[in-house]
Amino acid sequence: MKKNSFSKPAGNSTKKHIQEVTKKSNLYLILPVVLACFAFLLYTNTLSHDYTVDDATVLANNKQTIKGVKAIPEIFSSSYRKGFWDRKESLYRPLSVAMFAIEWQISPNNPHLGHWINVILYALSAAVLFIFLGALFKDYKMFLAFFVTLLFISHPIHTEVVANIKGRDEMLSFLFSILAFYFLVIDYGRKKISAFILSSFFFLMALLSKESALTIVAVAPLTLFVFKNANIKSAVLSSSPFFFSALLYIIIRAMVLGGVTNFTEILPINNSLVTSPDFITQKATAILILGKYLLLLIFPHPLSFDYSFNQITNRGLADIGVLISLLFFSYALFYALKNIGKRSALAFGILFFLLTISLTSNIFFLIESVMAERFLYLPSLGFCIVLVFLLTRVVRFTKEKIGAISFKDVFNQNKSLAVIILGVCVLFSFKTVTRNNYWKNNLTLLEQDVKTSPESARIRYAYGSAILIEQALKEKDESKKQILLNKSIVQLEKGVSILNTYSDAYYHLGLAYKEKNDFANAVKNFEAAMRSKNFTGADFFIAAGVAYGKNKQYDKSIETLRKAAEFDADNAEIYNNMGVYFDEWRKGDSAISVLQKAIQLDSLSVSAYYNMGNTYAHMGNYNQAIVFYKKSLGLDAGNIDAINNIGNSFAAQKDFRNALTYFLKALEKDSSNSKAINNVGITYMMLGDQVNGNYYLQKLQSR
Repeated sequence: MKKNSFSKPAGNSTKKHIQEVTKKSNLYLILPVVLACFAFLLYTNTLSHDYTVDDATVLANNKQTIKGVKAIPEIFSSSYRKGFWDRKESLYRPLSVAMFAIEWQISPNNPHLGHWINVILYALSAAVLFIFLGALFKDYKMFLAFFVTLLFISHPIHTEVVANIKGRDEMLSFLFSILAFYFLVIDYGRKKISAFILSSFFFLMALLSKESALTIVAVAPLTLFVFKNANIKSAVLSSSPFFFSALLYIIIRAMVLGGVTNFTEILPINNSLVTSPDFITQKATAILILGKYLLLLIFPHPLSFDYSFNQITNRGLADIGVLISLLFFSYALFYALKNIGKRSALAFGILFFLLTISLTSNIFFLIESVMAERFLYLPSLGFCIVLVFLLTRVVRFTKEKIGAISFKDVFNQNKSLAVIILGVCVLFSFKTVTRNNYWKNNLTLLEQDVKTSPESARIRYAYGSAILIEQALKEKDESKKQILLNKSIVQLEKGVSILNTYSDAYYHLGLAYKEKNDFANAVKNFEAAMRSKNFTGADFFIAAGVAYGKNKQYDKSIETLRKAAEFDADNAEIYNNMGVYFDEWRKGDSAISVLQKAIQLDSLSVSAYYNMGNTYAHMGNYNQAIVFYKKSLGLDAGNIDAINNIGNSFAAQKDFRNALTYFLKALEKDSSNSKAINNVGITYMMLGDQVNGNYYLQKLQSR
C-alpha cells in the first residue's frame, strides 16, 4: 500500500522555506509603508506653504474652480485653464481641476489642504511604485524595487511637482499610470476581464490628469516584452487596455477642444525655441536641453521653477554642449535598441526615459514650454531604473533568487551597492528638504530663483510683480513703499530688457511708475504694453487711462477709459475717473454726464459725489457744488477735502461766515491739515479779524 505523502512531518528545509516565504510576505507589507512614510516626511515642510506661481491659474484666480463641485461638468467640457483666461489652448486635464474644485468647496482659498493632498498622494505613489516594481523585477524583487523607489522618492527634481499644488496633474498621471501598469503586469497570460477593466480605467484617469501619459502606450508592450518574456505580438495584444483608453481619451479631447494636436500659438516667453533662426538651430538647442535634463537628474543643483526666455540661448550643432548631448543620447539609444532583444532591464530604463520625455522634449514638435523640471517626474523613473541596474554591473551584486534568501541577507551580501545608493539618497533628501523651503510663497521662491535663472524674463517679471502687488501696494509707510517700488522697477526693467515685447512686464512697470507719481514713464510703459498685446480686461485700461489723465493727456485718458468701459460697462470707477479728467479738461457738461452714470451704478460712491461737487465748483455753480459735497459727507463724515471745499464754495460766494464754520470743522477733524489752517487764517483776515488771521497764518509758516 502506498504511503500517504501528507502524513510525513515537514523537514527542516520545508520549515525554512515557509519561514522565508513568511518573511518575504511580511516585507511586502512593511516596505511600502516605510517608503510611504519616508516620502511623506520629506515633504512635511511644505504642508503650511502658501499658493505659489501657477497655483493661481487653477485655483484662487480660476472662475471655474471657485464655483466648487457644481463646476465639475463645466470643467470636464472645457480646456485646462478655461476658468483663468479666454485664450484657446490645447491642454485638457479635467481630473486635477475637478479635484481643486472639490477642495475649494470643502475649504475655500486654503492652500494647506492642497499641500496635504499633494504630500499624501506622493506617499501613496511611493507605496504603489514599490509594489509594481516588486511584481516586475525577477531577481531580488524587493531589494531592487526598494532602491529604485527610494531613489525616485528622494530625488529633488520632484520638488516642483509636490511643493507646487498645481503639480497635481503630474502626480495623478504618474500614480494612475503605475496602477494601470500593475494590473497589466499581474494579469499577463491570465486575460481576466477585471484586470482589463482596471488597467483601462486607471490609464484613462492618467490621461485625464495629463496628456503626456500618452507615451505610456509605447512603454506598455515594452514592459511585457522585457519583464514577462512576452513575444512582440503577445506584448502588443496584451497592452490593448492602454490602446483602448488612449483612443477614448483622444476622442473626448477632440470633442471638447475641437482638435487633437497643439493648435495654440506658441509665444517666445513660453518657449524660446520659436525664436531660433532655423530648424537645425531649434533642434540642436532641444538636444542640448535634453542633456541639461540628464545633468539635473545626476546633479540636481541649482534648481529653478522656470527656464524660459532667454535663460537658455539658441545653439548650433557645432556647440560643444549640443555635440556631447547628441553623442551621449545617440549611444544610449543605440545601446538600448541593441540590447532590448536580450530583455535587458538597463535597456528598458533607457527607453522608458526617452519615450516618456519625448512629448515634452521639443525635438519632434514644439510645446508651450522650453524646459521644466516637472517634465522629468515620470521620465525620472527610467533614470532611477538605469542607475540601480547600472550599479549592479559596476559593483559586486549577488544574483540569487529572493525565494532562497532573505532581504536582510541580500542587503548584507550587497553592502557596497546599498551604501552607494543610500548615500545618494541621503544627499538627494537633504537637497529636497532645503529646496522645499523656497516654495513657501511667491516671494521666497522668486527671490531664490532669480539668482539661478537671472536671464529668465518671466522670473524677472514675476519677481518684480510680486514685490509690486504683494508688498508695495499694501505698504502704508510711504518711504518703505517707495523703496519697494524701486526694487520692483529694477526687476521689471530687466525683464523687458531681456524680452522687449513682454507686454505683461510693461503693464506692471506702468503700474509701478504710476504709484511713484512718475506719470510720463507710466504712460510710456502702458503704451509699450499695448504695442505688444491686445488687452481684453478693464483693469489695464483703467490704469492706463488714469496715467494719461495724471500726465494731462486728457484726450487719450478719456479714449482709454472708454475702452475700459467696453469690457466692463457697469464699473462705476471707470465713469468716475472719466468725470475727473473731463473736469480737469474743463469739459464740465461731459464730466457731469459720466459722473451721473457713476452714481447711478454706485449710489454709495463717496468719490463720485465729491468729484461732482468739484465739477460744479469749477463751473461756478457753487450751490450745486455744496449739495454734492454734503452728499459725499453724508457717506463719509471724515472727508476733510469735502469739508474744506464746502468752505471754499461759500468763500467764493463771499459768504465768509459759513466758510469759516466749515474750515474750522476741517481743523476739528485734523488739526494738522495745512489747507484748513491756511483757509481759516485767510478767512479770519477777510472778516477783519487780523489777530486770529495772523495766528493761523504764522502757525502754518512755522511748520
